[in-house]
Amino acid sequence: MSIVYETEKWIKEKMFGCQTCGQCILTHTKLICPMNCPKGLRNGPCGGTLNGKCEVLPELDCVWTNIEVKKGDTKSKGVHLPPKEALLNTASYVNLINGKDRETRLPHEFIDTRHIAASSQLAKKMGRGEFVVTLEIASPLTEKGLSRVEKIMQRTRDHVDAVNTTTNAGGVPSLHSTETGKVVMAHGVESIIQFCGRDQGKEQFLEEVEQAMDMGYKNFLLLTGEWHRFQPDIDTGWDEHWVEFDGEQARRIMSNPAFSPKQPVHSIGADEPILALFIEISEATQTQPPGFEQIIATQASQIVARLLVRLQYSSPAARDMESRIRRACLHILQNAEQMIDTPQLSRDLGISHSAFRNHFKQITGLPPGQYQIHIRLNKARRLLRNSTLSIQEIAEQLGFESIYYFSRLFKKKTGCSPLAYRKQT
Repeated sequence: MSIVYETEKWIKEKMFGCQTCGQCILTHTKLICPMNCPKGLRNGPCGGTLNGKCEVLPELDCVWTNIEVKKGDTKSKGVHLPPKEALLNTASYVNLINGKDRETRLPHEFIDTRHIAASSQLAKKMGRGEFVVTLEIASPLTEKGLSRVEKIMQRTRDHVDAVNTTTNAGGVPSLHSTETGKVVMAHGVESIIQFCGRDQGKEQFLEEVEQAMDMGYKNFLLLTGEWHRFQPDIDTGWDEHWVEFDGEQARRIMSNPAFSPKQPVHSIGADEPILALFIEISEATQTQPPGFEQIIATQASQIVARLLVRLQYSSPAARDMESRIRRACLHILQNAEQMIDTPQLSRDLGISHSAFRNHFKQITGLPPGQYQIHIRLNKARRLLRNSTLSIQEIAEQLGFESIYYFSRLFKKKTGCSPLAYRKQT
């Protein structure tokens, strides 16, 4: 058995970059191994793919973009379930013969959610063809970051119909969408809960949705990984709003090398000053006070100028360091259950250990050790919600020294014991 595994591993690593999941779907992905995706997605690209580049490691091509390009117009016939842990690092040829990989190797039918009746005000407005305004807020890394969400909601609650609270934005582990959604709903605004509709079993997916519905949530954004494009409804159409940015000053700003047609989209995150300017433009176009066109022109210039300053002060060295720290985050995420040798990790990244620790905390907000604990506790929450594993089994699976240490740490970080958390959810 080991000879078959080692032979298969050597050949498929050389030919396809195989990650030895033991339940191979290369025949469904044009001989490109999807497990090379840092997020391990087996059914399509994530929502963070931009210009064909990976969200987690922007210097790399998106694995699923390459797969979709090779597929052309061929449509997916179903979804693949997440790989079974018991089959990882085993021979896929053997698993194919004995049928152990059948459930995860073959595609399953899509889950039809059309029978779930829409009951939110957002859905009713959209059903009537009304114009709606939504806002996206990235869920923070920890509960402390919810204060930022609170500030954003104070500024925007009177201007939006709903807010999508994004989980794991930028590939960085974060609070679940439902946790951030509580802050949104406290301001009387409907929350849109984000779920990943791929890479989950049907029972697990529906259970997660039902739990969110029991918490009072009615709007769900399901990321399916299907490539798509938008067009207005034939009967109702849609309203478009834009600001024409032209003239001598505009051309002078846009002539800066920082702006390029090759990169027409720039991600700025939750930049409150820029967000406030967008809100002011929206208000001016709706109320049209005297001189509103000049007001909008000034605000548009400020938005572009602020963006230019951000681009100019984001040096190549800073982007390179951020890319290295992202790789470190990915390594910690993939090996969260193990002891992380941070001195060796910093050497692998080509930076000193002290510089690594400083930049890591600056970019993620946490030291490497605390970041790993945060990931472990996030996984613990998910296992407590969605599995029947005992507290002891969860502690062992996540690499905690003992159930007592795990329980004490969990209560310190969440405010309740693992058992109490499971009962609440």
